[in-house]
Amino acid sequence: MNRSLKHILGIVVSVCTVNFLFAQQANFQGNWAINKSKTVFNDTPEWTVPFRIEVSEGTSISIQRFTMDKDNNEVTYNEKFNNDHGTCESTLSSGGKRKASILWDHSKSGFVIASTSTDLEGNLSQKIRETWSLEDGGKTLVLNRNVEQSNGFLYSIKAYYNKN
Repeated sequence: MNRSLKHILGIVVSVCTVNFLFAQQANFQGNWAINKSKTVFNDTPEWTVPFRIEVSEGTSISIQRFTMDKDNNEVTYNEKFNNDHGTCESTLSSGGKRKASILWDHSKSGFVIASTSTDLEGNLSQKIRETWSLEDGGKTLVLNRNVEQSNGFLYSIKAYYNKN
């Protein structure tokens, strides 16, 4: 291989490496409304996923989830993760606790929130694993949600949200 070809190849490898190392983190910030016609509920009630989500990003990521409980009352959950692999704890409307952790994927194009919820006595009530990603150039938020309840019941939902 001649010197100029090696030089060009070296430049291409350097540029690709820099682009990989400094890849932009996906921007989930904004207000998101559920797209019920696209969401795959898999025979689970609609109230099992938020109907609206607000995300704020900066040095931390804050997520506000607006849901309906099984009695059709609106409930809001707030979570704030201090960094790209942080944890947080929140109180549920039932009085139980939710502990959650966030972990960005290696490409910074999405993240996983793994959480456990307990009842008032501290007994495990459910485990949830949500994979967050963006589609349509950042206009669609996709949540792949897998839930395992304490009674062994498992369900999955693929929820789509439109950016407002």
